[in-house]
Amino acid sequence: MGEKKFKIQHWHIVAVMLMVYDTIVVNFAYAVALWLRFDCRFSAIDIKYLEAWIAYIPVSYTHLRAHETDSYLVCRLLLEKKKTKKNKKKIKKRQSNIEKTERKNDNNNI
Repeated sequence: MGEKKFKIQHWHIVAVMLMVYDTIVVNFAYAVALWLRFDCRFSAIDIKYLEAWIAYIPVSYTHLRAHETDSYLVCRLLLEKKKTKKNKKKIKKRQSNIEKTERKNDNNNI
């Protein structure tokens, strides 16, 4: 029988790239914070801070979101799309109200 092949979706690649990027950036930020905290001298950093850094490798919120299930991710994207549509409607309404007010002011000035 035909076996189902796993097809890599573009979001799989994006998720992996985000994990790598976030790991690098968050760890770099932690290293800079330690460096600044200890008067810009790596030799002054207490070993317990370095051990904690290695033991608990910091990750960002985006990294954690990359581990969401497919169905949860789809729900989140649909909600964000719906939110975007609502925001666009609000913006159009505000713009039309501004235009009405400007026309009214122009008519009053004449």
